[in-house]
Amino acid sequence: MAASWPPAKIPSADNDTKPAVTAEPLGRHSDAVYAVAVGQVNGRPIAVTGGADATVRVWDLTTRKPLGQPMTGHTSTVGAIAVGQVNGRPIAVTGGADATVRVWDLTTRKPLGQPMTGHTSTVGAIAVGQVNGRPIAVTGGAGDAVRVWDLTTRKPLGQPMPRDPSNVFTVAVGQVNGRPIAVTGSWDATVRVWDLTTRKPLGQPMTGHTRPVYAVAVGQVNGRPIAVTGSWDATVRVWDLTTRKPLGQPMTGHTRPVEAVTIGQVNGRPIAVTGSLDTTVRVWDLSSYAK
Repeated sequence: MAASWPPAKIPSADNDTKPAVTAEPLGRHSDAVYAVAVGQVNGRPIAVTGGADATVRVWDLTTRKPLGQPMTGHTSTVGAIAVGQVNGRPIAVTGGADATVRVWDLTTRKPLGQPMTGHTSTVGAIAVGQVNGRPIAVTGGAGDAVRVWDLTTRKPLGQPMPRDPSNVFTVAVGQVNGRPIAVTGSWDATVRVWDLTTRKPLGQPMTGHTRPVYAVAVGQVNGRPIAVTGSWDATVRVWDLTTRKPLGQPMTGHTRPVEAVTIGQVNGRPIAVTGSLDTTVRVWDLSSYAK
């Protein structure tokens, strides 16, 4: 199943960034790379990558060199990565085809505690956030429950959320009316919203896609909390997370599955950026959804 997980999300657009483009690759794993996240360590911009070689690697984005040796511990493909902080310490959370979730100190590049276990198959979706000021990770995978983990104790936060009837391919976290929520996309073409405080679903699944949902991003447009999803039906959809209803018509243009999406701004205008198996990257104006 690991090869079916989409790549992790690209960073949000930033008006002030002027990235250097180089023909040389940043670096290499010894096998396919399936997950990437970006963050900072001691003010230094870094990327964290994971792949089919079961390693997690940290790269200095200024020098484009690896930081230290590969981080090892997973016994199979690393298919999901998220970056966050615990007590001011930069950390990475990784999920693998070995059904474990691991937390890494990005300063020392060492594991924090033991692997977090409970999933029964590939962990292919991870997002980090906060619940009541507590740093948490939300994880999902192949035919398994969606789980919430306390990243300070590295223990489950309550019971798993009700078992998703399908493989969870993607997860994002955000807030609705001050309430922390997670949004998941699944093989059954549905999008679900979860209350992270109660770990219960909010309303019924959001439907409209006709094939598996492989990408989701959460953000705001004019103060309205939204999710943007990409699917194997080649469409991009926008959802109002307060009403859990679609906003407008599906956005079309991609000709093959949409496997990556992020939300950002360009000159103050909200946009979504999507990537597809059709080899294109597209930018969508979300300002019309502010009405």
